[in-house]
Amino acid sequence: MVHTRTAIDEQFGKSISRSITANADLPLNYGPGGARFLSISSSAGLSVRLPQATWLRAGAAVYTIHNSGSNLFTVTDWSSNSVQVMVPGRIATLHLLNNATANGTWFSESVVAEAGTPLTIGRVPLNITVSTGVSGLNLRTLADRYDYTGEYPLALKVEILPSVNIDANVGGVISDIRALDTGVFYAGTTIMLVNRGTIQGRGGSGGSGAAATLGGTSTAGGAGSTAIYARHNLTIVNFGTIAGGGGGGGGDGSTVGANRGGGGGGGGQGYPPGSGGPGFDGGQDGATATASLGLGGAGGPAGGGAGGDGGPWGFAGTSGTTPSGGSTGGAGGAAGHSLLSAGGGPVITKLVAGLLYGPEVLL
Repeated sequence: MVHTRTAIDEQFGKSISRSITANADLPLNYGPGGARFLSISSSAGLSVRLPQATWLRAGAAVYTIHNSGSNLFTVTDWSSNSVQVMVPGRIATLHLLNNATANGTWFSESVVAEAGTPLTIGRVPLNITVSTGVSGLNLRTLADRYDYTGEYPLALKVEILPSVNIDANVGGVISDIRALDTGVFYAGTTIMLVNRGTIQGRGGSGGSGAAATLGGTSTAGGAGSTAIYARHNLTIVNFGTIAGGGGGGGGDGSTVGANRGGGGGGGGQGYPPGSGGPGFDGGQDGATATASLGLGGAGGPAGGGAGGDGGPWGFAGTSGTTPSGGSTGGAGGAAGHSLLSAGGGPVITKLVAGLLYGPEVLL
């Protein structure tokens, strides 16, 4: 069968479907081979590039693009800057506001089928960009700042930009500290979190070394805290890092006698980093975590041993040593979760996993 193009196709562009396995350039929206309406499916991690804006007419809708596949792809300008992230099911209409440069100024408006949900019909769209670091980010509190009252469902998209750090540098009991908490929303709300930065829990503190006395006891390292805690269904597109805090190292045991105390455990990686535990009677203090991990302090030279090492992102701390004939070393602290559902309903869906460090509980 011969397919012909009409004069209307040539002037206004045609509708085409395309499956891509490599990064691709979009056609012009007019002329031979041109298309204004595109349905695209792609292999994972690809992008499609818009034509030079100087080749196009500024004004109303220039392209309408539908992601008909199961993988995410990105629409970029001529210099490969992101214009629109196309999750599966998204339909985006792109407007060219200014065509004075090759990149142009683009505006995108879209609707999207979140994982397991219909399009945003009946939901109020709210898109928020986080461009500066935050300690203890709560998405419900963030939405409330944009006049959300909690009386209707949202289609909420929160994007964390590159180099932005979301951390757990807040007070309270470490096990209760989360770098990011969804909060609670009206039933039917959909939340998409696009992370291009770093979301990290707090590092666990090192345990104390045992004193060199009869009955001297060491303590366990503290647990690292959770990176993301979901009290509402959450869809994640992670191009950055999501990391639970490392557990603190256990304090070392001791033997009775001068300079035979135990060394303190090292702090776990995270932000804030876990502090080193104290050593006693000749045992050295554990080290505070650095960019990688905190090391347990060395034990006393006459019989005490070294405290346990603090864990890196998403790993438990190691236990303190137990000297021959001495008291038992403390256990290493547990690793913080990278993703933790509150359970009983909230489900975490990973569209793009990215770099994840630490245990995951998704439902």
